[in-house]
Amino acid sequence: AEGLRLGGQVGLALEHDADRDLDAARERDETQLGVEAKLDLLWTFGPSSFALVEGKIARDRTWQEGNPDENDTSAELTRAFGWFALGEDLRLQVGRHDFDEEREWLYDEILDGARVVAKAGALEFEAAAALGREFAASDGNPTEDTKTYVALARWFVDDDWWLSAYTLAREDTAARDFEPVLFGLRSFARPYRGLGHWVELAMAQGHAAGRDIDGNAFDVGVLYRFDGPLRPTIALGYAYGEGRDPGGASDGFLQSGLQDNNAK
Repeated sequence: AEGLRLGGQVGLALEHDADRDLDAARERDETQLGVEAKLDLLWTFGPSSFALVEGKIARDRTWQEGNPDENDTSAELTRAFGWFALGEDLRLQVGRHDFDEEREWLYDEILDGARVVAKAGALEFEAAAALGREFAASDGNPTEDTKTYVALARWFVDDDWWLSAYTLAREDTAARDFEPVLFGLRSFARPYRGLGHWVELAMAQGHAAGRDIDGNAFDVGVLYRFDGPLRPTIALGYAYGEGRDPGGASDGFLQSGLQDNNAK
């Protein structure tokens, strides 16, 4: 309908492990079958504003030689948020959505929270506060009982090159005493073709499991994207993070725990 779209998908996954415990003296095969269905509702309204709701139902069945069969059924609300254009250069995102950034070095996780993005010429400012997924979420997800706060500023030197400064603070007191605070500077250029680079300079403070966090890290690299079919890319990078001092009372550098480290 006008302004309203409904869609979904169904997925099937089959995995078989022959002799899963690597003991040839006994048969211990395992087979897992998973079925997953998602349903999405997208509503667009006003200038550049929309709301998205997505739900998922999954059922997994496991057959193991020597053990009873296992069945697991789960249902969760995977996304439910609104994206509001409050002005020409001001946006607000509220609800359960993807907290993501260009390198996934800081965070890439679905969280409940709010994010404000404001632009002023070549500058962009972002502030966010998020909780872990608890309501209508899968049991035991790693974001339960957590809080995350982010402040970030970007300067777009060019369309494909921007400089950033950021700070991120986390509170995760349920699973373990893990409260890192990260400060960082970033230069990132990812052109459609040609020479690009990344430079990440970061400092970590806070505490984890009764020890202070105190360390620095850097992640630098260059890449070149060729023109032509499939746009092949070559890259060379080097990363370093200070480790724990065995004789000291503090850990070295730690990331936020929300990172993926696998962006393109």
